[in-house]
Amino acid sequence: MKIKDVRIVHKTLRYKQEFHIALASLRQADICFIIIDTDEDVSGIGYAPGSAPVIAGEVPESIHAIVLNVFRPLLLGEDPRNIEELMYKIDKSARYNARAKAGIDFALHDLVAKRLNIPLYQFLGGKCRSEIPVMRMVGMGTSKQMVQDSVQLVNEGYKYLKLKVGDGITVDTSRVKAVREAVGDDITIVADANQAYDVKTAISAVNGMSEFGLAMIEQPVPWFDFKGLAAVRKNVNVIVEADESARDIHDVLRLIEMEAVDFISIKPPELGGLRNAKKVAAICEAANIGCLVGTTPGSRYIDACEAHFIASTRIISFGCEIGEFNRMIEDPVDGLEVKNGCITVPEGAGVGVTIDID
Repeated sequence: MKIKDVRIVHKTLRYKQEFHIALASLRQADICFIIIDTDEDVSGIGYAPGSAPVIAGEVPESIHAIVLNVFRPLLLGEDPRNIEELMYKIDKSARYNARAKAGIDFALHDLVAKRLNIPLYQFLGGKCRSEIPVMRMVGMGTSKQMVQDSVQLVNEGYKYLKLKVGDGITVDTSRVKAVREAVGDDITIVADANQAYDVKTAISAVNGMSEFGLAMIEQPVPWFDFKGLAAVRKNVNVIVEADESARDIHDVLRLIEMEAVDFISIKPPELGGLRNAKKVAAICEAANIGCLVGTTPGSRYIDACEAHFIASTRIISFGCEIGEFNRMIEDPVDGLEVKNGCITVPEGAGVGVTIDID
């Protein structure tokens, strides 16, 4: 089996409502579906997000350019089953561009699993779980609006909520207090500041929010401030999670060595794909650090890919952010839904969902 072509289809999905975080207001998700075709008429489909360059620095145009001009020539004529060697060459061919690399990685894994006629989770090591609890995000807004959104999600069966914060100690504490009083004590609440605080503000804000049963604070300080993240961890009594600071394997090792985190948000698109996500999970397991899968708002396709990763990775034991496709309209993918706050891993060959991108 040989690779005969690499193609890209660009899709834009709109949010049902504008979504606010500390870094930006989000209105649409730009997606590059990367298709790898073979001489055996088996194709693999990958996914590269091109939205919110403030977070990752990639846009559809940059993904198109690097994939077609740099990665495609390295793949043509190669056996797609040699994923480790091919992704090593891809990694060495260009610095950064993690999302574009992840699109290739996803496509290769989907292709090989399809060729074997097995679900992707079997190719990734087998199934540790069939159902995955989903954590849903609640965007920044007034306390009243955040309570309304939170109660709606809880009524739909979700047990994990992630509240977007970053407007200051008083405002953020009042938001967490209002949501906790509305949803009760049985719901796990995480707060995500998206790098909005300095160290002193983070410590005060987190300790204030912790009075209302906050389970975890995600990325309270800027991504580059590893020392600051360590200082926050030493001075708060909730779990500290790194997201934007954990963008490659070396970041994760450094965070652990500096005792800066209790948890890592694993995002396969930001790490360069499933191959590197598995490595990060193994590092976390070896270091006795927790991990979950963070969100990539967009199509069901990326959440289905990540569901296979979660199903095959035993160390993941927290709610994962793989239900944000419900925030979108015009998704070309079917076959993945949240029921009672959980997602069931797809059982079809490869990623195992239905996709219409022609």
